[in-house]
Amino acid sequence: MQWVAFDTSLLMADFPTDLRPLFEAWVNQFPEKAGRLAQIIDRIRSEFRDAILTNPENTLVSDEIALPESCIRSAETMVFYNLMMEMGLSIKDEAQESMTRAEIFLRQISYKHFRTSGGSADERAPHYTVPDSTKERALS
Repeated sequence: MQWVAFDTSLLMADFPTDLRPLFEAWVNQFPEKAGRLAQIIDRIRSEFRDAILTNPENTLVSDEIALPESCIRSAETMVFYNLMMEMGLSIKDEAQESMTRAEIFLRQISYKHFRTSGGSADERAPHYTVPDSTKERALS
């Protein structure tokens, strides 16, 4: 499984083109917010790494800023959404839906539907488990 450094340089490279000038204008208007992106990234990265560790079968790579590649899209979505909220931008329905999907993905990790290893080369992608819910179904 590939692990990727989830840091400011990655987010700046993947910054949505319509959000970048708004972000730059916001930082110019409020210079004290210059480090806010890094703070949001740190918080989101910690949430993902903590969720991964809730399953004792999971291991993390030693690089504390790394996330599994399969988590990057959801983590980036959460960072950009939080940044947009802090900037006071209006949130479109598509962005809200993306955030909801990212939150669901993050919660699935905590519910042990996601297993990963600490960067083993023989594990190229995360393993997902499907809970056996047929035993206690509410509906027939």
